Amino acid sequence: RLASAPADRLSRLMAAEAASFLGDAAGAVTTLEEGLRLNPQDAELKRALAQAYFLWSQADRPPPTTPMQKTPLTAAGLERLGKALECDPENRAALTL
Repeated sequence: RLASAPADRLSRLMAAEAASFLGDAAGAVTTLEEGLRLNPQDAELKRALAQAYFLWSQADRPPPTTPMQKTPLTAAGLERLGKALECDPENRAALTL
């Protein structure tokens, strides 16, 4: 559907969610960034992109060795976390790290 209607927000959000669910965080981010190129003021796409960046920031985090341990973000994870906050400065998930 995106091929025939690239500016369709719902299709873009669904495609990004599917990519994220399948473990393709980069694909989710790319899908949402393309949507924002077409609709730069779309607040819903910005919030979704922030969430996608946040989830991607966690993807390469090493697993904890104990149940209560918080492992540090990688350099790439920190960069993605920054991008999440650029998209949505009030993203609760990103702010609580």
